[in-house]
Formats: sequence, structure tokens, C-alpha cells
Amino acid sequence: MRNLDNLIKLRYKLGIRQKDIASFLGYSKSAYSNIENCYRDIDIDTLIILSYIFDTSILFLLGITPYYKSLDKNDKKHIKKAYKLNEEKIKKLCSNKAYDIYTKLEK
Repeated sequence: MRNLDNLIKLRYKLGIRQKDIASFLGYSKSAYSNIENCYRDIDIDTLIILSYIFDTSILFLLGITPYYKSLDKNDKKHIKKAYKLNEEKIKKLCSNKAYDIYTKLEK
């Protein structure tokens, strides 16, 4: 059984609401809540996008590794291109305060 506590902690830290991330990913709030609570499986594409948003490895999000590790810049570039992620999409997801934190993580 996977443990998504790290994902939840990062989401809180950035001030991102479940309903906002659910909408960003194309899920209903309850479907996304079920993912965080491990009642619903999470697909690899969603994990990749979440790893990009939170700038960390999938292994950390799944609770497999206990330490936070930022993504390599090349990995971020490839994920951003493959999933057509851009600053506007990320900014819509985050509140202004959270977006400020996110842009600091980007550097």
C-alpha cells in the first residue's frame, strides 16, 4: 500500500487546495481526495505531473524515499514539454502566495 503523506504535506505547504489541483488534473474533488487517501489508484501520468508541480521525485511523493529531492532541470524541461505545462497553468493552480513559493523552488 502506498503512502501519499508527502504529497499531502507538499500541497499544504504550497497552499494548494484539493479542489484546485483536482480541477488542474481533470478530476472531481472527490476523485482526487480518493487518490490522496489511497482509495483510488493514481496513474503514472498524474504522478509525473504532480512531481513536476511539487518539484520532487515520484518516489518521494509515494513515500518510498524519505527525503525530498528536487527534479533535475532536464527532467523538468522534458516533463514540461511532454505534458504542455506552462507558467500560466501553474499560476492558475496556485494562490499568489503559493505561486511565489513555487517560483522560488524553480530557481
